[in-house]
Amino acid sequence: MASPQLAKLLQGSYGNYVIQSALNVSTGKLHQSVVDSIRPHLPSLRGTPHGRRIIQKIGGGGSPGPRAMQ
Repeated sequence: MASPQLAKLLQGSYGNYVIQSALNVSTGKLHQSVVDSIRPHLPSLRGTPHGRRIIQKIGGGGSPGPRAMQ
């Protein structure tokens, strides 16, 4: 999941939608991998409307959210 393009995906509206969709449908280790890849980018996402949705989905930086436990 490590990609130099992830930051661009997170900032763009379409790419952000794709990442949100990945968070919605992934479970277990894959979901945790997506969350772990996003976490370093959280500070830059806090000021954007799309970024706030991702932060909500992953639990704001503290917990990975309920899907990771499945």
